Amino acid sequence: MCTSPVAIANRLRRFRSLRVLTWLLGLALHTIAVPAHAAARVQEVTGSLEVQESLIYDLPGLRQGETLYVHAEGTSGNLDPWVGVLKPAVDVKTAREQFRTEREQILVDQPESPQALAPLFERYFLAWDDDSGTGYAARLKLVIPADGDYRLILSSTPLRPSFGDYRLLLGLDAPQIMGDKAAATGDTLAILKQAVWQGARRVQEVTGTLLPGQEFTAVELQRIFSGETLSAVLEVSPGAAVPGLVLYDYGDKPLAAVPTGAPNDRVTLQHTFDEKDEHPRLVLKRPPGPEDAAIDFRLLVGVNAPDVLTGQPAPVGKPVVRSVTPVEIGLRMDQITGVDQRLENFGVVGSLLLKWQDPRLAFDPQSCKCRLQIFNGDAFPQFVQSRESRWPDFVFFNQQGNRWSQKRLATVYPDGRVSYLERFGVTLQAPDFKFSKFPFDDQTFSIRIDLVEPAWDYVFRELEGFS
Repeated sequence: MCTSPVAIANRLRRFRSLRVLTWLLGLALHTIAVPAHAAARVQEVTGSLEVQESLIYDLPGLRQGETLYVHAEGTSGNLDPWVGVLKPAVDVKTAREQFRTEREQILVDQPESPQALAPLFERYFLAWDDDSGTGYAARLKLVIPADGDYRLILSSTPLRPSFGDYRLLLGLDAPQIMGDKAAATGDTLAILKQAVWQGARRVQEVTGTLLPGQEFTAVELQRIFSGETLSAVLEVSPGAAVPGLVLYDYGDKPLAAVPTGAPNDRVTLQHTFDEKDEHPRLVLKRPPGPEDAAIDFRLLVGVNAPDVLTGQPAPVGKPVVRSVTPVEIGLRMDQITGVDQRLENFGVVGSLLLKWQDPRLAFDPQSCKCRLQIFNGDAFPQFVQSRESRWPDFVFFNQQGNRWSQKRLATVYPDGRVSYLERFGVTLQAPDFKFSKFPFDDQTFSIRIDLVEPAWDYVFRELEGFS
């Protein structure tokens, strides 16, 4: 049978079309048959970070070739976040203290050199970032090198103190996270592990006396985070009875104790916290014996400082013991506007300056692109109220009539430091004036300022060089 050239050409065209159709069908099937783990998965996590606190998130079951995306931003306070993915071989318990010590030494030697920290980070982390996102946001991208479980560290930047709420976006094969535009898919990629990666070392010494008839005395402690270890040493004078020492949590549940009547003049206590405790405290209890005897004691407490138990380390770091907020106060008497012998008062124009720090007033510099915020008049009390905080409000104790404020100005810094300046005029009582030699006499013009807030919240300290 003979086939014409035209028929042969038509068959070739149909054959080529069939091949193209088969190739397209195979491509489509290949596209559909993508492994399940390659689908984009996104998780959103929120929480809060304190100064020097670091959190560990477990990232279980990651697979080789997947791309991990992380975006972290501060949403309150002045938080400037830092993120890093630990190398799988790093052991947290053994590396934590060494990492912290090396990091602090680098910051002492080169406090303003971010590049100086890079070699340290390279030893511990597969990837890390501080400010690659918008403003102070941190973001990183990591192609997973091998199947396994990984760990993510979230902390404040090592370059300055910061704290506040955070928003953490994590995604697998979800590059949209780098632009902070990803929506959560309901997947769980990260699990918060209740542990502190590099808790700061803090040591403080407290002295006191158990007075006659006093059954116990309590030492309130600052917040302690999960994974941190409290060490305490109690010493008394030679020959004195040794009080019992008990560590209580926020609900007055005992966590560790040393009974009364220890055989020597020194007892030790140590406890590692499983969860964050806002209000722990140590209680010293009077031992059996004469209740009319005073017992002088010395208490050395440390957090992440085990050498407290065996040595005599010098105080270092932030306070371990909770105390009232010190408020530095200074006053300048600029003018004496009058002295009234009959009414026993005098008028002054002066300037008052208060300085203190309140973490609840901290803010993120990128929110205003500024190093400080300034409030005039009543704007500052309103700002304090909006932060659900308070401020060391005061009165002139010997004031008569109204105090006229010519100017009130509050300057707030990102870390919560406050400087409050008031220019005022006021008439003050002077019952101690002696006018026998008036007007050629020397007098002491007393101005007494009292706190309105409770004494356990604030205490006045003299502002050197102002009054």
